[in-house]
Amino acid sequence: MDLTAEIAEQAFLYAHRRWGIKPGRALVEHAALCMRFEGQRCADIAEKMGWVDSVAASDVRRQMPAATNHLREVEALVAVVPNLDRHRQRLFAIAESLIWLDVLSEEGVCAHAAMDDVAILNACEKHGAALIDINGTPALAFYEREAGMRRYQQISGVDRAFDPIRRQFPKIEFALTRNDEVIGLLDKKLKAHVQESPVHAVSDHQNSVIYASELMQESDALRKLAIMHDMGLTHAASDIHLWMNNDGRPFCAYRVLGDLAPMPIKLTAADYLTILNYLLRRSGAAIKYERMREPKDGMYQFIGTVSSKKANVRCSFIPNSHSDTPERQLISMCLRLIPEETGSVVLEEKGVRDDVIKYIRRAIIPDSGIVLLVGPTGSGKSTTIAGAVDLHRKLHGDTKVRLSIEDPVERFYPGIEQFQVPYHLRGTSTGFSLFLRNFLRHDPNLIWLGEIRDDETAKVAVQAASTGHLVISTLHADSTSKTVQRLTDMIPPQDRAMRAALIDNLSLIVAQRLVKKLCPECSTWGNPTEREREHVDYLNEMKGIHLTVPDRVKSRHGAGCKYCNYTGYAGRLPVNEVLEFTDEVKFIFRDPDPVAQARKIKQALRLSMEDCIMDAVNQGATALASLEI
Repeated sequence: MDLTAEIAEQAFLYAHRRWGIKPGRALVEHAALCMRFEGQRCADIAEKMGWVDSVAASDVRRQMPAATNHLREVEALVAVVPNLDRHRQRLFAIAESLIWLDVLSEEGVCAHAAMDDVAILNACEKHGAALIDINGTPALAFYEREAGMRRYQQISGVDRAFDPIRRQFPKIEFALTRNDEVIGLLDKKLKAHVQESPVHAVSDHQNSVIYASELMQESDALRKLAIMHDMGLTHAASDIHLWMNNDGRPFCAYRVLGDLAPMPIKLTAADYLTILNYLLRRSGAAIKYERMREPKDGMYQFIGTVSSKKANVRCSFIPNSHSDTPERQLISMCLRLIPEETGSVVLEEKGVRDDVIKYIRRAIIPDSGIVLLVGPTGSGKSTTIAGAVDLHRKLHGDTKVRLSIEDPVERFYPGIEQFQVPYHLRGTSTGFSLFLRNFLRHDPNLIWLGEIRDDETAKVAVQAASTGHLVISTLHADSTSKTVQRLTDMIPPQDRAMRAALIDNLSLIVAQRLVKKLCPECSTWGNPTEREREHVDYLNEMKGIHLTVPDRVKSRHGAGCKYCNYTGYAGRLPVNEVLEFTDEVKFIFRDPDPVAQARKIKQALRLSMEDCIMDAVNQGATALASLEI
């Protein structure tokens, strides 16, 4: 942009007077644009800058006759001309006469020294900004669209008093810049701090709270995100899935009662990208807005608009084979909704059978041993473990020390100290084992280990049980017999002593699945179908069991009723398989013949999964089709 000497001088004085800075050449050029378009609406500015054509500008003027909100007008322009998205920050800065920095390495601009303070660094990361120095003047450069800066400007009262940036800089200028500029600076500072303090997480992303009421005041994409969460909580969904189809159209669905159902929300490609970038940052999964080449995960808390329902949301982001695009529009997202509950978990109230509770009680009375809950993802393992810990509290009161290490902490329970794997160790093989090893010096009686993932954690768990500690944990396995096989596979074959110690210290393995619970109001009794009979015959033949098909079974009737929200089901019911490790059972696992070993284990089961399901079928609690899990 060529400026005459007169205009350049006027722009310099304008920047100094309005922003209190001594601008370099790039900021002088920006100040000249702010002077030129002062008081004009965004549609006019975008048209004169050549970013949109006259047709698009006229369309937005008709939609919004009065330009009362620059932010909404920019959103309207981007909706009409998606390519304008790359200029939106600058357009908003010109319309609002704000500082705009194309790069943070411009003349006279650098990172502020105060960013070496971890409190200020965490505050910057939380608000999506970088603290910079413009020729001696401190400024906050924001990258989270325009709304991030607007929210920070509106901080007042107690929040302002406790904000470390406001405390050190009561008067500070605000700027806008490109996403990758701030992200790159934050990433550099965060990495430097992690290297200096490797034991502590840089920031606690579990405390990141997203309010539906705030999202509803943001862009259309974030309003849709709020609606998704509210719908998920209202319909008791366990997960929300978002992905981009090969034809470039986004798809969103939620999992209710184990089944995936599409959500009645239409997303554009721009909406999907906005939601992706927002959740990556707010969940702490990633702060880089460059191409994503490996899976990421994070967590945040969501507070909804419907009865202010709260949920901890665990996020998973996985790039697919086509995600080399800079926009990363093909990254798949899964949001696990964990409704916030207070108080202890009572196993009886969760539908766990009395005999299963009896076996768990017997296993947790001693002061040592290993108790495992196994099953696939989303089978309620953590909830059942929380119930076992509460049972331990009722048996022993406050005379025992209980510690847990989780990745991450999803809910808080009474009677146990809960710890979370630090953010920089999440998903690594050292997270659980590091804490578990230190727990042994913390004089615990019961250790709740979130999951046994690797050989190191398995070995330390066995050592803990061998030295007089009760260890309760989970494992991803299909059945009780496969659990032992998976654990022994984690331990090297040459370490025979450790393998033997594993078998000696196992007390109980409970496998668990969740089956759909029939609605008591609209389900009806009837004859089993031919397909159900054939499946029972198939199970009997393949597994060598002897199930008998009942003469009458209960099943879903029609389209459901109001009581079950027209689904035919009223929640889910846990079904279990139980293997107690008596001396006889431990001796079975020393049998070198795997076929004979499997046959003997099946005979030693206290309760099989198929028998548990058949008992529920006979009681009318679930359908015979539940055997197909």
